Amino acid sequence: MAASWQEYGLETPHCTMLENARGDREYTFTGVLLLICQGAVEGWERGTIRIPLLVPHLPARHGLAIERGAPFVTLSSIAMDGSCTGMGFAVDGFRLRPEPAGAVAARPQGLTSVTIEAQVGVRGAVGFVYRVGYQLSLTGRIAPLDPSTAPPEVAA
Repeated sequence: MAASWQEYGLETPHCTMLENARGDREYTFTGVLLLICQGAVEGWERGTIRIPLLVPHLPARHGLAIERGAPFVTLSSIAMDGSCTGMGFAVDGFRLRPEPAGAVAARPQGLTSVTIEAQVGVRGAVGFVYRVGYQLSLTGRIAPLDPSTAPPEVAA
C-alpha cells in the first residue's frame, strides 16, 4: 500500500452462520473498512488493502476447512478536495487469502481467520477513498487446526 494510505479498522462488521443439509457451515460476512487513500498527482495511485476476519462459532481446537469462498469489495465513500481533470476511483480486484482448498483437499486444515485482499486505485491528487464495503460468503466443514500454525494455547 502506498505511504499516503492508512487503514483504520472495520465498522459495522456482521456475520451469520448456518449449517446446511450436508453438514457444511455457511458463513456470510459484511461490513465497511475505514481508510484514507489519496490519489497521485499524475496517473493512478494503487495499493492493496486487507480486511482480516475471524471465523466465529468454532469448537475448541478446530477451525473451518474452507471449500468455497466468494468475496466482494466495492467503493463506499469517495471525495474530492478541489477540482481535477481525469479523476478516477476503482476497486480493481479482490481475492480471499488463504484461497479455498476445495472439496477435494486430501487433509484440509481448519482456519480461524481469513483475509480479503483488494486492489484499490485513486487518480488525481485531490481524490480520496474513505470507505470500502465488503461481503464474503464461505462454505466449509469443521476440521482440526494445524498444530504447527495454531497458537500454543490452542494446539495443546
